[in-house]
Amino acid sequence: MSMYTPPETSVRLIEAIEKRFDEQPFYRFQMSVKGVSTMAERPCVDSSFLAALASEMFSRGWCMFPVSHTSYCFIKSDKAEGWRKISGDRMCEILAEADK
Repeated sequence: MSMYTPPETSVRLIEAIEKRFDEQPFYRFQMSVKGVSTMAERPCVDSSFLAALASEMFSRGWCMFPVSHTSYCFIKSDKAEGWRKISGDRMCEILAEADK
């Protein structure tokens, strides 16, 4: 078994996404840490591997973030860029208004 590095794993993930995209387009998905390990052909992946993979995915146009201790979400960056934005100042105002 050849173990893949985070950059190599990100390429493998993107290739799989693009092949699947030909069948049915999708811009977000969830994958377990076990699934990431499988894609990396490693018995397990640690937090430093996952952080490096998230960085590699971001450089290739995908956001990767944990949604539980055993699962990660992936979303195409340009799809997330269209989300509503809210500033820290506005959030503090909301809290201050709630405290009145």
